[in-house]
Amino acid sequence: MIMMNSYEKIIRWPLSFRFWETGREYAKGRIEDGLRQGMWTFWYRSGAKQMEGEYKDGVQVGLWIKWWPNGQVATQGAFKDGWMHGEWNDWFDNGQKAMLSHWDMGRKTGVTTIWDRFGNEVKSQKHRAGREPRNYYPLMSNRDASFALATAQKMGMRNAWTRMVGKKVAAYLEPWQCTVWLMLFLPGYALLKPKMGLIAIPVSLVGAALISIGVVLATAYHDSITRPDIGLGKPKD
Repeated sequence: MIMMNSYEKIIRWPLSFRFWETGREYAKGRIEDGLRQGMWTFWYRSGAKQMEGEYKDGVQVGLWIKWWPNGQVATQGAFKDGWMHGEWNDWFDNGQKAMLSHWDMGRKTGVTTIWDRFGNEVKSQKHRAGREPRNYYPLMSNRDASFALATAQKMGMRNAWTRMVGKKVAAYLEPWQCTVWLMLFLPGYALLKPKMGLIAIPVSLVGAALISIGVVLATAYHDSITRPDIGLGKPKD
């Protein structure tokens, strides 16, 4: 008998200067063996529902719906094994139809029609069956999209850091962690040197290291309850 590690996961909104909104639920659903399974619901910081649908092995399946903050439906469509499939509809926040498209396992098919927010048709394009490229477009919440963009932007810095310190060091040490340690060590040394002389160097090194470890652990805990990509997988080709 195979035992699965299954539990309900709540992902929360991260720390914010608007402290009264900190800790609010961002997403809730079930995790099995590290991947999202079953129905998941997403909310805006305000508490309004933002998105809802089903996962299987970390990818979206079945019908998904996304809402604007005012409660108007923004997007509605279905996934098959993580790929957009069938008819998809998008609306503006005023309720006006924005786009109608058709998909076949991640490939556009049929006719795609786009309107402006006043109901005027802007564009209509016909797609040739079997000739369109296959693209992976998961339905994302606003926070998912921002996180994915920020992650992509950090890749260049991450790659440069790996080349500089090596893969083994980069696997355990992030650039920001070194920055935190340096920002703690320099002022600590400057404050202690007049009273302690050369002893201030090891004292400042150890003190900065201990505080840095605390910051790293606190950040890791914060990420474990707020990262929006927890439990996601990739569709199979």
